[in-house]
Amino acid sequence: MACAAILLIGGKSERFLDPKTPKQFHFLSGKRVYEYSLETFLQSGQFSQILLACHKDWIATLEKELEGKSSIIRLIEGGSTRQESVKKSLLFLDKTIQNVLVHDGARPFVSFKMIEDLLGALKTFEASGTYIPSQDTIGVTDTQTILHIPDRATMQRGQTPQSFRKALLVQAHRQAENNGIFQATCDIQLALRLGAKVKRVDGDETNIKITTPIDLYLAEHILRKKTAPHIADFDFRGKKIALIGASGGIGRQIHKELLKEGAEVIPLSRNSNPFSLNLLKTSSIKKTSKDLFDHYGALDGCIFSAGCLHKGAIEKLEEKQVNEMARVNFLSLVPLLQHLPLKKEALFILIGSSSYFRGRKEIGVYSATKAASINLLQSLSEECPELKIQIICPKRTDTPMRKRNFPFEDPSTLADPWDVAKSILEKIKKNSCKGEILNLL
Repeated sequence: MACAAILLIGGKSERFLDPKTPKQFHFLSGKRVYEYSLETFLQSGQFSQILLACHKDWIATLEKELEGKSSIIRLIEGGSTRQESVKKSLLFLDKTIQNVLVHDGARPFVSFKMIEDLLGALKTFEASGTYIPSQDTIGVTDTQTILHIPDRATMQRGQTPQSFRKALLVQAHRQAENNGIFQATCDIQLALRLGAKVKRVDGDETNIKITTPIDLYLAEHILRKKTAPHIADFDFRGKKIALIGASGGIGRQIHKELLKEGAEVIPLSRNSNPFSLNLLKTSSIKKTSKDLFDHYGALDGCIFSAGCLHKGAIEKLEEKQVNEMARVNFLSLVPLLQHLPLKKEALFILIGSSSYFRGRKEIGVYSATKAASINLLQSLSEECPELKIQIICPKRTDTPMRKRNFPFEDPSTLADPWDVAKSILEKIKKNSCKGEILNLL
């Protein structure tokens, strides 16, 4: 049966406390929140039509951003309420559409399984919704007192997507309007008023709705645990990849693995040939970038694996040591990103450090520079969405730099650089998100 998806992105987001940008249009790891669901819908192959019921003030912006995306997408002006947006969307459905899936654009983590289960349920049910058990006790209240505690086993938290036979959904909205109902927050609620038979489908705890700023923070962390859907693995064969920091530790192993993958690797360090690179000097970065362009043209990617760590209490660190950590770990990225010749859709991979989570005794400057570099790359993923920017943070690894600074550390507690390098390349090949922090566990 022909199926359509309605993605609701028309809300004002009054609870998000940002008067300029509704929550569904905020950036989450380099993409707008609603884009995650839209891409999942497109890649599912289940829909012949996708309607975006959009906030009127954002239509012009999205028209530009969605240009050339897919012929099955149609952008329409949403209503002043959720109910009105769904009702208006129904008017734009093709006559061939028999089943409809409705989803909130502020829920970025819809899965292929949910879509399949919801549409499959319409073979025997008139409607279906995603629900998850309530982990909390539910209290029925008049806002001042608790009136009743229902059995938690019968309580379920509703999510979207929800699916409907089109004829039922049209009838449900028509009846709601006739009965003076204009503020319904759930289409299942309207379907039940008709006496519809509704199938329960498993939702997911990670299928959160972005409602307040802290939800956006939680969504960033959920993304780190997910592998984004992708059409095909990134193929390194024949690709020209600059590798900064290829002379030791993780970088040396990445070099070997890239060669196995068939990449043309350009190692860059102070002592590399034929191209050398001194991250402490902007002039060196500019010259090497020009030389690379003259020799190769635009590159297919860059992996930044360089790092500098001087362990010591703040009062004992020398100015030279502080400047070197700041320059190598963070500041050198700015001229690199300004001058390095990269193709459109090129990779830029930052090998970060698990220390970015928090500053620790005697490595506070190092941790701070690593955190700063990650913030820089996240912002660049929004400025340059055409680049495939990712941040990969390995766990503590048995490298020469670590041995110098932690000579008494038990090697058995450290990851092998070869294993880490292989994991990094697997993440790069399989992950399609941009601006995402991927932590290797």
